[in-house]
Formats: sequence, C-alpha cells, structure tokens
Amino acid sequence: KYPVFHMRFAPPGDVSMGWGEVIRASQHPARCNRFLLLEDDSQGSGLGADLRLASTALLIAVAQSRVLLHVPGKQVIYRGLPNISSGKWCDRPPYTWDCLWEPLSHCDPPPPDAVEVTPQKRQRWMDQDPVVRITTSWLLEEGLWHTSRGSIRVAAVNYLLKARPWVVRLSECLMLRSGLQAGNYLNVFIRQSPEKEQELKMKLPSA
Repeated sequence: KYPVFHMRFAPPGDVSMGWGEVIRASQHPARCNRFLLLEDDSQGSGLGADLRLASTALLIAVAQSRVLLHVPGKQVIYRGLPNISSGKWCDRPPYTWDCLWEPLSHCDPPPPDAVEVTPQKRQRWMDQDPVVRITTSWLLEEGLWHTSRGSIRVAAVNYLLKARPWVVRLSECLMLRSGLQAGNYLNVFIRQSPEKEQELKMKLPSA
C-alpha cells in the first residue's frame, strides 16, 4: 500500500541553476495544494541533529513536489515548559523554528479541517495524498536522516537557516561587543552536559 522511498532524495528536473534555486522554486509554487508538515517532537537532541532531520524532510518534500512547513505539535510534550507545544528551540508563537528562522514558504498551512495522513512506523504515504504530517522522531526511527550527502544536503541546510532580522541584529550586537569581525574567526561548539554523558555512557573530560 505504501511506496518505498529511494535512499537519495534528489529533486527531479533541471538542476543547472543549482540545488538552492531548485529548492526555493519548489517551496514557492504557483498553487499551494501539496504539503509536508513537520513537527519537531525530538527531546534531548541538539540543533545539529534536528537540522539533519529537518533538511531530510525538506529534500523529501522537494522530491515529491510538496511544500515543507514547520507546524506546532498537537500535544504538549515538553515537561516544565507548558507554553511550548512543539519545537524546543522556540518559546513563543508560532512555537516552531519559524520564530528564529524565516518562513520556509509563502504558502499558508492547510486549513485545520484538512485531511492529513500521518504515517506510523514502517509506513509511507501515497503520492496523491495532498497533506502529510510527519515528526522528527519518525524520520529518526525510519533511518532516513543519514541519506543524501554533498551539495544537495548543504543547499537544504542553507535554505532552512535564514535568520529573521531580529536574530541578525542580536548577532551583530554580540559581535560588535566582542570585537569580532565576520570571516575572521572560527566557531567551535563543545557539547558537555550530563545528558550527553548519559547518551555516550561515558564521563566527558572537564574543560
């Protein structure tokens, strides 16, 4: 009943203009009638892992001529943070990545009464289904996060990470206060926490 995805989600059509433009064109169709809705329901993962899953969802959407949109979850899953319904990176409306990053499309989400297909474990969906809702945890369980590497993955990540003006202003202020100039430094992120030690089942060296 359910089709099987190819291991690489290469968008169809002419790519001479570059993957970035192919993705942009797919996310801004003339008619907004095919959607892939993504809930960020992962808990305990970092931004890098979440970005890997979100970029996979974007490539699936492009390959199937759907518009990817971040959407709030249908239930509160973050204990101690009752105001966050979906997306641990955002504590304010719309409670998705869209509060930090530019919206992925000009298309509005489908109406609340739209029929949605939500695949379960080891399930897919039919191409003719207009609205499909998936979660980051589903992508992880299906093992789809490790597919598609190289320039197409880079293009997908770059498309997702377009900061909103208020984030850009805050970053510029921080750089100015720290005496930093763009392009003259290298960021190194070290994740050291009790959660990471539990995940790795080992004691991490102290800083």
